[in-house]
Amino acid sequence: MVGTAKWFATSLLSLDDLNNPTWARHPEATLLHAKRTGTVGTACGRNAETWHKHWVTFDPTATPNACRACVLAVAEASRPRSGAMPFASLAR
Repeated sequence: MVGTAKWFATSLLSLDDLNNPTWARHPEATLLHAKRTGTVGTACGRNAETWHKHWVTFDPTATPNACRACVLAVAEASRPRSGAMPFASLAR
């Protein structure tokens, strides 16, 4: 879960509805997506402005219904950039 701390779980449904078996027929609705606080979009690019914010860290290893595109986007955003110098502007 390293690098995912700034991402929070969000979904179309509330936590109660996510645990309701009647929604099992609608796998798209039960996906958990990753979203940063203060943004309206998920890591995979969906508009989540009206979605439920669960205020728990997005942890793709903790749930089988994590959005695969969000998992990949969070992993990409969390990967260290090679050759990047965090204080490059100070080296002048």
